[in-house]
Amino acid sequence: MFLKFDSIRNIRDLGGYLTLDNKIIKPKLLLRSSSLNDLSDSDAAKLYDEYHLKTIVDFRTTKSFKKRQDRIDYQKINHHHEFVLHFLEDHPYEMSQTLRPFDFFMTVYRGLALEKQAHVAYRHFFDHLLNTKDGAFLYHCTSGKDRTGIATVLLMHVLGCPIQTIYYEHLQTNVLAKKEFGEFLKTHNNLSDLEYEYYECYYIAKKEFLDEYFRVINENFFSLENYVNNVIKITKEEKDILKKRYLQ
Repeated sequence: MFLKFDSIRNIRDLGGYLTLDNKIIKPKLLLRSSSLNDLSDSDAAKLYDEYHLKTIVDFRTTKSFKKRQDRIDYQKINHHHEFVLHFLEDHPYEMSQTLRPFDFFMTVYRGLALEKQAHVAYRHFFDHLLNTKDGAFLYHCTSGKDRTGIATVLLMHVLGCPIQTIYYEHLQTNVLAKKEFGEFLKTHNNLSDLEYEYYECYYIAKKEFLDEYFRVINENFFSLENYVNNVIKITKEEKDILKKRYLQ
């Protein structure tokens, strides 16, 4: 569910999604978003007072994390930086990078499945979830689409959501992103094919990228369940704790 914040784009609440055993994710506890470096005072107050925000996990690169810090009260919030891919540390997403934009994102999604740093970062993500006893938990990257999207895939799977729901939530980004991309194109109507591909991949969450993630997971680890259990190493006891805390 999209939330109304003036200074945060693509902020959503996972509350309301149904699991395979007919439980519902509790509202106002699990929030995903874009970066918070432009967070307004009024939106910050809303996060603190209405959502009782306790923990933030920032998946951005080290450069982005340092250059555009989240604008929050670090005395109130447990804030954790967990960069996800060495590939992105070394190859920032820029027009000048050597891969075509579509191929670049396919490479990113393969890395989100295979790279050791991704395994470490997402394991830490679950550690932070387990250590958050009350209040809301917010996690984000730059646009809240890819690194945040895969964290959501893993979390919704652990909570017991069906694959159709996981795909649906991942592609909800496009409800706003397609409008934003359309507005961008109105003022940039002379783009080259490469430029168009670059900005489309920047704005739009593509099913092909998530398909590639699952293909790589299944090819290398047999199933997402096996990947969660034996690579991210989420135990049954930890799953039970998260289900008790976040489902109703």
